[in-house]
Amino acid sequence: MKKIIISSIVAVVGMVGAHAEKPVSNADSLGYILGASQGAGFRRDVSDKYNDKESKTYRKAFMKGLKDAVLADTVMTGYSDGLTMGLTFLKEFKRMNEVDKPANIDLFVKTLEEYYMGEPVSDEKFQELLDQMRTMMDPVFAAYRQRQERVQAEEQSRQQAIVDANLAAGKKFIENLKATDKDVVTTPSGLVYKVLKEGEGPKIGQRDSAVLNYSGKLVTGKQFDANQSVKMSPMGVIKGFGEGLQLMSKGAHYILYIPADLAYGMQGPPVIGPAQTLIFDVEILDIIPEKK
Repeated sequence: MKKIIISSIVAVVGMVGAHAEKPVSNADSLGYILGASQGAGFRRDVSDKYNDKESKTYRKAFMKGLKDAVLADTVMTGYSDGLTMGLTFLKEFKRMNEVDKPANIDLFVKTLEEYYMGEPVSDEKFQELLDQMRTMMDPVFAAYRQRQERVQAEEQSRQQAIVDANLAAGKKFIENLKATDKDVVTTPSGLVYKVLKEGEGPKIGQRDSAVLNYSGKLVTGKQFDANQSVKMSPMGVIKGFGEGLQLMSKGAHYILYIPADLAYGMQGPPVIGPAQTLIFDVEILDIIPEKK
């Protein structure tokens, strides 16, 4: 069955039909025209699928499911197409209420039932109903768009505030670290590290791998990761971690302080978040040279 649902049609205002009582408010008008246009459309569809006797039985069951869903405002099961369609309308009516563009749901159901259970309307009448629905729904869809734009703007503002706070916290942490710990070293890229123990032998090459123990935490002290005897390559990790590995030899134990731009930047996973400065405690257990 074709689903002539509200959200699939471009928006609309007007009033037509002589089946239900004359609307007295905009909510009545919306309830009426939505009920009339959708009821007429559903009625046309069911006429194509069933004979007269089957059609009447199906339409009664359909209306029961739709009414229970829309009027009861309850998620129910067992009414097949009618319930499914009713829940679709219910969701749309809730959206309409959220943007202060309500429809009279009781009138919608009554009008839909009249058109759906009655005789099919002509092509001209059906098109007239759809045109009026489009006109009546136009300001509703405009309100949807405005609300979505507002929600997106608010979310962007919230995310930017998080980014700004994380960047500021990371910068403050690194500045304080440099000012208070004379043993930390800063590379040209901005990576900061501290040697707890130097290793022996060659340093890890860009294409080598290392077996290491590590733990990672945020500047707040919250640990987000840890691993023992894990194999890693400088080319397979974040930029700052890879740079730090290449400073180390077998047996080395460093602490790496990695600014956000050398870590995950704005794309940090949920456990880390955007624009975070990261701190890694790293011990190199072994080095596996690149295979020639």
